[in-house]
Amino acid sequence: MRVTTPTPAQLDLLAGAERVARLDREQQELGFVTRVFASTSLPYKEPPPDLEVWHRRNNKLLLTVTPGVTVDADGNARRLGFPYGVIPRLMLAWLSTAAVQTRDPKIVLPESMAEFMRDLGIGAATGGKKGSISRFRNQTGRLLESNFTVKQEGDPHLDMGAKLNIASTWKLWWGEDKANGPSWIRLSDEFFQLILAAPVPMSMHALREFQKYPVQMDLYWWLTYRLAFLQHEITVTYPQMSEQFGFQLAPGPQGLFTFKKAMVDALGKVKAVYTQANVEETKNGFLLKPSKPHVPFKGLRAIA
Repeated sequence: MRVTTPTPAQLDLLAGAERVARLDREQQELGFVTRVFASTSLPYKEPPPDLEVWHRRNNKLLLTVTPGVTVDADGNARRLGFPYGVIPRLMLAWLSTAAVQTRDPKIVLPESMAEFMRDLGIGAATGGKKGSISRFRNQTGRLLESNFTVKQEGDPHLDMGAKLNIASTWKLWWGEDKANGPSWIRLSDEFFQLILAAPVPMSMHALREFQKYPVQMDLYWWLTYRLAFLQHEITVTYPQMSEQFGFQLAPGPQGLFTFKKAMVDALGKVKAVYTQANVEETKNGFLLKPSKPHVPFKGLRAIA
């Protein structure tokens, strides 16, 4: 009988899954995200500079994002760019969780941005043009100043949508002088009400485990949303998933093949953590079956 030795990547995956399970057993850290961002996705990498609108579809739900604009010292308008990667996702989860816990649209941040970054799980704060603080500030600005629109499609006799900007006002201190007072973000009324009306519970320990891989983050909170409320099994095809996740790949068979391979790989990593996820890979897509939620709903009821 041949014995297969696990690869370093497989050992890291198992160690990460066990780490999440242990942390959840010791003290579950319940987090939340809105159904809109559990059903669609932000860019994974910097979109092309000439792209004016980012969009993602999930069945009849359409999310569009346009970047904010600023004016430089010479009076020239320039776009701030789209929020992309792990930082905006961690920010959305942290802000949504704080809103559910406090029931207050004004979210007060930790005393320093370095402490805030540690809370998010980003790691040590480093200075300099290419340091983590500069990157965090850039992505935070992009997220807060972008314009989001959500539309419900499918009915030729109905136009239905909403502006869903993340914040209405904010005050963020990036220095170390605590005499300036706390930093804070006031969520827009539309985003705040959406969070309270339809929060999707998840494990923050799991989200941090996936933080280097935004595809896995998106797939994790999509499955925590879909599987917990699923009444019967359903197949979500790869072309359908490509509209939601997409990976900014070129259209056509080669792009779809690359997308399928990446999604199957991400699913294996997510299922190692979300062991209750009853999902099977098929030649056409993912077969989803009713599953236990990754976090118990009693935690959600306790907060509510």
